[in-house]
Amino acid sequence: MATKMAGRLTVQEGAQITARCILWSDEVAFHTGGFVSRHNCHYWVAQGSEVTVEKMQNCPKVTVWCGMTAIRVIGAYLLCDTMNAERYLQMLEDYVWPIVFGWENIDELVFMHDGAPSHFALSICA
Repeated sequence: MATKMAGRLTVQEGAQITARCILWSDEVAFHTGGFVSRHNCHYWVAQGSEVTVEKMQNCPKVTVWCGMTAIRVIGAYLLCDTMNAERYLQMLEDYVWPIVFGWENIDELVFMHDGAPSHFALSICA
């Protein structure tokens, strides 16, 4: 996958993409009622596969976003709501880009979103 993505990157001749040029980002929601979101947890059992899934709906939560390169960290950005395309775009415009535009390697920077649906909205990709 990394080789495939590297082949798609358009880089000026002589430039090199390094870990310093990739801004990785992710976010997580913390529920204020003590509920722990286990959407990335997986359980395997050989027998007795009865699994109880705890799920809370409409529980107050705080979303925390962070971005990082090999040498820098942006965040943590706190949002007292669920991240959607509108809030994600506002965070990028008001918080992330003003920081990133001050970096000396801005022309070489590759911004990596994770797979959240709000990252692929038309308003974000435009």
